[in-house]
Amino acid sequence: MGRDIRRGWEPKTMTRTIPPWREALAVPILCLSLATAAGAVDEPGKLADEAIEANPTLEALRARIAELDALAGAAGTWSDPVFGIEYSNAPVDSFALDDHPMSAVQFQAQQTLPPWGWSRLREEVAESRTLASEHALSEAQTRLRREVFELYW
Repeated sequence: MGRDIRRGWEPKTMTRTIPPWREALAVPILCLSLATAAGAVDEPGKLADEAIEANPTLEALRARIAELDALAGAAGTWSDPVFGIEYSNAPVDSFALDDHPMSAVQFQAQQTLPPWGWSRLREEVAESRTLASEHALSEAQTRLRREVFELYW
């Protein structure tokens, strides 16, 4: 009765994967727990503030917000104009323009214009991406604060 009739069957072990944001919490929380053990900090609010300041994931989010904010300022601008000078159809033996009737110097200016309203829409999209990243940072800070309070109590 205790024998399993399926051949090669072995019970599966449960493995638990740790989310990446919890791995990022390990080092600051360890440092903060050592500091707490030494008597440096004793309030959970101060511990949470220190964990928020020391967290590399939050620092990366802050850098990403700064990058998106800088890109938002340039999102609605037009591309750079292109200027060119061309010396064409000149004879090989002489560089004079009047030696050949088809030789010429051409000046060219080119500017790509986006369709009407696209510049404004690009600015709005860039600003909304910045705002979304700011909300993600706020959420991550709140999660970290909650983790610190849970570990403290």
